[in-house]
Amino acid sequence: MLLAIGFKGGQELAHSVITSEIINALLFGILLAVLVPIYCYFILRIKLSVENSGAIASAYGSVSAVTFLTTISFLEMSNIPFGGHMFAVLALMEAPSIIVGVILIAIFGSKKKNKSSLKSVIHHSLTNGSVVLIIGSLVFGYFTNDAQAEGIKLLPFHLTLQLVCLYIYVL
Repeated sequence: MLLAIGFKGGQELAHSVITSEIINALLFGILLAVLVPIYCYFILRIKLSVENSGAIASAYGSVSAVTFLTTISFLEMSNIPFGGHMFAVLALMEAPSIIVGVILIAIFGSKKKNKSSLKSVIHHSLTNGSVVLIIGSLVFGYFTNDAQAEGIKLLPFHLTLQLVCLYIYVL
């Protein structure tokens, strides 16, 4: 699913005329993905451990792909236009929130448990498989032309979208 979301985001961004509105949406999405985990972490620390606070804060900072796809399905079924670049915003919001959560755990975690340096934690966060997959597929989608993209079947994306539509219909 990460591959499909990133690829779709890259494709939609490639088909968009890059305006200040799109750049602002991308930057604002990244900013929120950094800020939300930070303030959530400190609120959660009132009742939870460092590790649990960091993990939950990361989840709050990222975007729920299912919620996003549900919204997109609703907009499409209602014939309400939306900017396709929002798929790219979704893809770009996943990595920063995960990275911030891991960094918060590394900074505030127990020194006995955490023998890693902050530099190695940041390196690992940036090179983690899921981060590389979503950002890499975003870049790949951006530079893939329509003929090449036609040959790539995004079964996970289309299957997820169909399941979300079915879920909405059942509700």
